[in-house]
Amino acid sequence: MSIVIFLVIVVWAIVRMLMGGQPKPELRKKADRITGNTPGLPARSSVGPAATRTRKKAPARSKGELIQEWDPSQLQESLGTNWWLPVEPSASVINLDLERMCALAVRIGTAQGDPWTVRVNAFKCEHSGAVEKAASTIEIAAPSLLQWFGTDTSRTVIVPALRSSETRAERSSSNSRLARAIAKGAGANLDIKCLKKNPHQKLHHQPSAQARDSVLSTADYRAGRLFYEAVIMVDDIITRVATMAAIAAAIRRTNPDIIIYGFALGRHMRPEWLCVPFDKANSRIPSTLGRIWDNS
Repeated sequence: MSIVIFLVIVVWAIVRMLMGGQPKPELRKKADRITGNTPGLPARSSVGPAATRTRKKAPARSKGELIQEWDPSQLQESLGTNWWLPVEPSASVINLDLERMCALAVRIGTAQGDPWTVRVNAFKCEHSGAVEKAASTIEIAAPSLLQWFGTDTSRTVIVPALRSSETRAERSSSNSRLARAIAKGAGANLDIKCLKKNPHQKLHHQPSAQARDSVLSTADYRAGRLFYEAVIMVDDIITRVATMAAIAAAIRRTNPDIIIYGFALGRHMRPEWLCVPFDKANSRIPSTLGRIWDNS
């Protein structure tokens, strides 16, 4: 008897298949809820790749992989030069020696939400990894920087500015590492022993411009001979350009014919000094450099 019932069910199922029969709507909806199928779309297979597919997170790329995305010609073409921030000395600074200056980013005084302000502040405070991140980024941008200055790399020397406590640049100082990255990235020359000065109080601790100038006058910058056509001074942050002007004057005294340029990682500005909203102040910087910094 059971065999007869089984055969009847099999025959009924075959007939339903041949006639294109469909299950009742309420049964179909229940089946969709169970299997997760979307009404009107083909049913999911219970076997095969679709049933076991999982979303895999893309592995983070290393600094080397990011840098290898470009060869030098592609990098020069992708970065261009029109995004560097030109810097002019403040009215209180007498400067006859600096030919041209620029900065990578605007460091906005109270805008801690600005990514480039955060990055420059981390470099200034030498937070963990920040100096290495800056060096990796500047090394990539260095060919563009020297093209902006219009200098011949083989006849240009990079010189780091001195920190307040230094009498000569230390190889491990943040400015020295920044200068070394520019020289390496652009194929220029490097001289970290060119400058000498007296140690002095930190300028950013002084209450006024007059007080900063008074402290700066005690530094007594001296420079050695530089047998190059041009020099690029490298500093972390500039505000009035007073330190750059003092260094340039010292270089000019012993190198009367050299062309002097200045570069800083950040240009300090208060929000009220900006001509654009603070969240747009650094929008000109290629996003590539932000990714390199964050992934270094």
